[in-house]
Amino acid sequence: MMPPDTMEELLGTLFEAPQGSVHVLVASLAAGDAAQIAYDAHKLKGTAMLLGFRALVRTSAQIERLAPEDNAALRRELGNQLLVDMERTQHALRQFAQAEPA
Repeated sequence: MMPPDTMEELLGTLFEAPQGSVHVLVASLAAGDAAQIAYDAHKLKGTAMLLGFRALVRTSAQIERLAPEDNAALRRELGNQLLVDMERTQHALRQFAQAEPA
């Protein structure tokens, strides 16, 4: 549905460290700036929604909602969950690519 080059570029904007949206949000969570966390979570949520990455949508929406909370432990937990969701999403994409007929 999308040219492979375009899809690869879009996936890079999500997943490639350090500037991928997931990594930027994890860094924002570590820094603790509520406004930046909310902005980065909203941005990731929108992109993940367009691509159908439900786990990333769910976690980024939760982060966006909880951004005003001044709770470092919660931010760490959500950042860790976001990284797990990214790994699982990438794994699913690799599985899909392997199963796709040439």
